Amino acid sequence: MDIKSPSRADISADYQAVMAEMADLRAELANLAHHMTQATGAGISAGPAKLAATLTDEATHLIDATTAKAKSSAGAIEAQIEAHPVASLLLAFAAGFVGSRLLAR
Repeated sequence: MDIKSPSRADISADYQAVMAEMADLRAELANLAHHMTQATGAGISAGPAKLAATLTDEATHLIDATTAKAKSSAGAIEAQIEAHPVASLLLAFAAGFVGSRLLAR
């Protein structure tokens, strides 16, 4: 059993990739901090009502996006069940059996 250690070139390439990802992460964090500072400053200067309205709009947008994603996933599951009804039935039975065994303990 011969285990090769990585070459200097491999280590250097991995190091460069990690450093590039760290630079990207730093840039994203700086961008996030900038947006948070702007949002906080805008909220303080415009008053609590505007900040609450902005937060409500963003929450509504997130809820709508999550609902759309859930409906899409439910549709995909439904299509899979319609395409393979026997396999779906067997899978549901197996999941129920395993669940009942886990809950019985």
